[in-house]
Amino acid sequence: MEPYAAYGITFPGLTAGGYGEQLDQLATVCTKKGASQTAAQLAAVKGHLDKVARFRDGVKAYTAGVGEAAGGSQQLFGGLSVLYTASEPLVSGTDAVVDALMDMVEAQLKENNITVDLTADNYKEELDRLAGRGQQHGYKIAGFLQEAKDTLADLEDFREGIIIIRMQ
Repeated sequence: MEPYAAYGITFPGLTAGGYGEQLDQLATVCTKKGASQTAAQLAAVKGHLDKVARFRDGVKAYTAGVGEAAGGSQQLFGGLSVLYTASEPLVSGTDAVVDALMDMVEAQLKENNITVDLTADNYKEELDRLAGRGQQHGYKIAGFLQEAKDTLADLEDFREGIIIIRMQ
């Protein structure tokens, strides 16, 4: 029979889940037997073990959190890859709309005997030049040219925004 069994204490050894109750039982017996210093030492040991348990639980929670963050970052990467791939048709479609709009502007200008070759690189300067020339010569297409330039600029901004998102 174990020496503390006589006091009603079952003490198979300290466990992570039961050490607190076991040490409290021992401290109570020590106090009853007049060993208050030993009871205080057991309370201090319990306090240290409580800190170790909180640290252990914190490490487990941190490790689990790191694992979740790693899983989340993998999902995010996968989602960004899908977004990148899915945005390609949007960029191509925007390019097609810009090209069609420039063709339409060129055709309308041609109806007014104005020939110009618009590109994504030169449309702003060309339309500004034509608008200035139109005002000097009294052309009534200045408003149309500004509207076309604004629309092309909006499409260019939209396209660039998609490309920037794809690069991030």
